[in-house]
Amino acid sequence: MRKAIFVLSIVAIATIGAFILYPYAGVATPQNMKIQGDQSHSVMQDIIKFCRHAHEASEGDQLIILVAGYGWYWSIPPGQINNAELVAKALNGTVIEGAKVYSVVMPVTWFGALQPVVEAINELDPEIVLGIGTAGSTTCLRWEKYGCNWMTPYQDSAFPVPVSWDDYKPIDPNGPELHEVSFPYEQAALADLEAGIPAYVGSWYESHGRKVSTAGTYLCNYFTYTIPRYVEINNLDILAGFVHIPQRPEYRAMDYLEGRTNKIGPSMPIELTTEGVRIGLAEAIKAAFGPARFKFSDLTISPSEPELGQVVTVSVNVTNLSPGPFSRTCVVHLKLFGELKQTAEVVLAPGESKIVTFEIIPDSPCTYLVMVEGLVGLFTPTMPEEVYAEQLLNP
Repeated sequence: MRKAIFVLSIVAIATIGAFILYPYAGVATPQNMKIQGDQSHSVMQDIIKFCRHAHEASEGDQLIILVAGYGWYWSIPPGQINNAELVAKALNGTVIEGAKVYSVVMPVTWFGALQPVVEAINELDPEIVLGIGTAGSTTCLRWEKYGCNWMTPYQDSAFPVPVSWDDYKPIDPNGPELHEVSFPYEQAALADLEAGIPAYVGSWYESHGRKVSTAGTYLCNYFTYTIPRYVEINNLDILAGFVHIPQRPEYRAMDYLEGRTNKIGPSMPIELTTEGVRIGLAEAIKAAFGPARFKFSDLTISPSEPELGQVVTVSVNVTNLSPGPFSRTCVVHLKLFGELKQTAEVVLAPGESKIVTFEIIPDSPCTYLVMVEGLVGLFTPTMPEEVYAEQLLNP
């Protein structure tokens, strides 16, 4: 697999189960909203020049997904958080089809929006990169198929400025008008629909003699055009794409109550939106690398007859049967009496087996029902003689 090393200034990294890279908080002002002179011609080159060299990933590298969600902009109620950021943070640290998810938040500004993404690509070496943005007009998840080579000449993290098509600039004057993403958008949309979540595939259309994508001409399209094209230019084995998500119903109600009736439109609960993105990512992993498959065996409980308060070790052997060449992350669940009590993560190369252990401290003299990924075991703690005698004397 070919990957890239990027040379960029480092932003702060917070570790909460996985990396979240938070970019600088840049809010556009009327003074810097217009793109000046010929700046637009260098946008693609500015991204490409960050690549210093490529390296070969060794067999058994961990399967990783990078999710990048845009932060606040004018269509989000003041003081609230962009749905795209909420979904990205909700998925951060989770495991999807054996792939670990890491998330970044992108500022809504032309020069800096993609910096957290390329830094994270350099840091994490992902197999999938998915951008997320909120589209106020969409009624469901829209898995974008194309990015277009046009950029709107304003920054609307503060507010939009009306412009004419004469002001639009190409992202890359030497690039194609449209660029198709490498992410398996059709499989993602179909998987969502089969799960009962509204979704469809984006397209393109003609406007003022130009080919325009449903990704738009602003920063969502900027990601959709630039990142997948960058991947292609540098021959990187990364599936890169973008999904537009609807607004939250709570934000629609807030807009109405606060008099912003021009923003009333379709919405989708954030939980359903997050699940739709998760399902799409799972389908992408299965389509590109095969489904995650793990075998669980040799459930052991030691000691089998512990005393109350004594540590009981529960262990299980986990084998990665997923197709190669990547390592997969397996989340192992321990249940007591059918209730989830503990989880553990283990990273396994193709065909590799590892022992995963849990510790339990029983506090009741009853038979404990232990369940680990379909394997079942029992143990019954005994009461120490001195405790039993004390209870007889002081019932």
